[in-house]
Amino acid sequence: MSKIDLTPFFMTLSGKKYLQVAGRVLLFRDVHPSGGIHTELITLDLDKGFAQYKAVVLDANGAILATAYGSETLKGFPTGWIEKAETVAVGRALAAAGFGTQFALADFHDHDHAKLADAPVTLMDAFATEAVKKPTQAQIKRVFEAAKAGPGLDWLKARCAELLIPAASAEWSMVDYQRLVTELSTAVQI
Repeated sequence: MSKIDLTPFFMTLSGKKYLQVAGRVLLFRDVHPSGGIHTELITLDLDKGFAQYKAVVLDANGAILATAYGSETLKGFPTGWIEKAETVAVGRALAAAGFGTQFALADFHDHDHAKLADAPVTLMDAFATEAVKKPTQAQIKRVFEAAKAGPGLDWLKARCAELLIPAASAEWSMVDYQRLVTELSTAVQI
């Protein structure tokens, strides 16, 4: 059990305890002092005021514990939207890796609007929900466009077969879509 005091990193949101990202980082460093948290800017659109980051949490041996994405807009968080996008990605990746998951209530755009992506649920509940949901046509289109621009459609077809993802994109679940996005992100910027 950790001997670090996380009390300063807790706050109350909607009547529930929430562990701030800094506290999740401390938990991670306590367990994996030589581990890594790598971030990558995926999208920065200054005209639209949109930023998206990818965060990867690794153990000391370089094994990936979790990968997550986070985004923010200038309108949603004008005082540091680019930095907040990175923080959201790191917080989600750490929660997915099991650091403070039970206290990852929600990250807020503003005081009235919760981002439910970070709400505390069991990993099996989250997986089951994503396995039932379907990606939008726009999301599917982005996968095909990224494959065409990068490794090619033959590569996409082969990766689908290797990952046991249905050949027909209409049958993809959100889990399938997210796995393909992760695969493509290592081959090309999406």
